[in-house]
Amino acid sequence: MVKKTSFQNVPGSWRSAGEGPALVLLHGFTEDHRVWLPVSKALEAQYRLILPDLHGSGGTSWPAGGSSMEQMADWVSFILEEEKVTEAVVIGHSMGGYVTLALAERAPEKCRAIGLFCSHPYADDEQKRQGRDRTIALIQEKGSGSFISSFVPGLFDPRNLPAMQDTVAELRAMNAEFGQEAHIIQLQAMRKRPDRTTLMKQWPKPMLVVGGKQDPILPYQNILNSAVLAPTTVFHGIEGAGHMVHYEKPEKTIALIDEFMKFTFH
Repeated sequence: MVKKTSFQNVPGSWRSAGEGPALVLLHGFTEDHRVWLPVSKALEAQYRLILPDLHGSGGTSWPAGGSSMEQMADWVSFILEEEKVTEAVVIGHSMGGYVTLALAERAPEKCRAIGLFCSHPYADDEQKRQGRDRTIALIQEKGSGSFISSFVPGLFDPRNLPAMQDTVAELRAMNAEFGQEAHIIQLQAMRKRPDRTTLMKQWPKPMLVVGGKQDPILPYQNILNSAVLAPTTVFHGIEGAGHMVHYEKPEKTIALIDEFMKFTFH
């Protein structure tokens, strides 16, 4: 069931289904809650699944002047209050991982445990910030279409692409629903996010870290480096997967999230 409301004068939406321990899954850049649908049916059979649309995605707009990981985290926190959920396992993919860490910092009491899928706690270095600036300039000059056309296939392990052309087409179509300003505000929000390695080092609750061993945009070594930061980490490196583990290896994704949920709520 898709729900809609406003928070701080910003209209937003999220999907909620199932019963049991609460599980929040946060999407990444250029996506919305629908990217979790390949695994959501199996998970909502056991858990109360909450899938927010973050600022600029799906049915959620953004505050005047742009957004930040912290503002997106406050939106997720508000959704939990609307759902009357006092604590949940919160897992974020890519940009959603940055929001997960911001939520853990701002409202740790609402996080029973947290997880990062193809994400990390590090801030952008200068090279990465310049890359985001170039992407923003490209979108401003030519629109989102030319960027998304090449960006989406580059998220997958190249060996998987021949079998995933329908998925690539679906993701491109999803992106075509977004205005270019939405893409820009997400890029700007990622560009200015702070480093949260200290938070991970001091995180006292369970932490899930998952990485695709063939991730084309996030070096696997970065994920390995971050996985050892938290005191209680459950780590999975997925062979044959790129940045879109939940699409490339859905059954594996379901199994490891289920395992982590059982570990957290044992």
